Amino acid sequence: SALAWVKTKKSTSGPGAGLYRGGTNINDDDNNKQFEIAWHSTEHNTDLWHVYERASQVYGDASYRQEADSLAKVIMEKLWNKAENRFDQGLDDHAKALDTSSWGSIFLNAIGEYDKAKVSLAYTRNFAMSRAGSQGYTPYLTGTYTPTVWFEGTFGVTQAYNVAGNKDEVAASAQRTYPSQGANGAWPYVTNVDEANQMTNAYSVASTAWYLLATAYPDAIWSECRTDKKPDEKKQP
Repeated sequence: SALAWVKTKKSTSGPGAGLYRGGTNINDDDNNKQFEIAWHSTEHNTDLWHVYERASQVYGDASYRQEADSLAKVIMEKLWNKAENRFDQGLDDHAKALDTSSWGSIFLNAIGEYDKAKVSLAYTRNFAMSRAGSQGYTPYLTGTYTPTVWFEGTFGVTQAYNVAGNKDEVAASAQRTYPSQGANGAWPYVTNVDEANQMTNAYSVASTAWYLLATAYPDAIWSECRTDKKPDEKKQP
């Protein structure tokens, strides 16, 4: 099964013990030979927490919940940057990526880490960007990148505000992107092409789908929550 394959990517020793690796890739210059991705991504691991938590609910299998518990603990121990109060991009990778703060705040709310969730969501303000009449968020603050409004990621922040219970900011963050919505109803992937990160300004299914998820179907994704209190009781941020 898919879950069984995922489990084979869990590191059992070394600095990444308890975290999951990225899977496999293909080396284009070596006869398409597959190789193991050794990197432990924050995004992949927080996503997997939701997978295991949902699997425990769907299948009624306590082992999945135990794995979710274990993974949450390791994520907080190894991927949370205590000095800067944010998630790193990955294990021993201190790059600043938008998704690790926006999606990270969703994960933190889900496990009841409300104070850290608030700080993580607030950190996304560092990525705020205005381009082509629209306001949103740029994907990176480190490395090689072109400052641009990244709509898929911007609507990921919108979803994080949904989970945080801040409906006013949900509406406002969506409205600030409307100047870039095409007559066909779609949003581009980014406002300004970022060749280094293969980001195009063509109309994008990913951007448009994330708009629909965040504004019309917020409970359709990452609605898992392990705590008795709801995040909207602590209106964030």
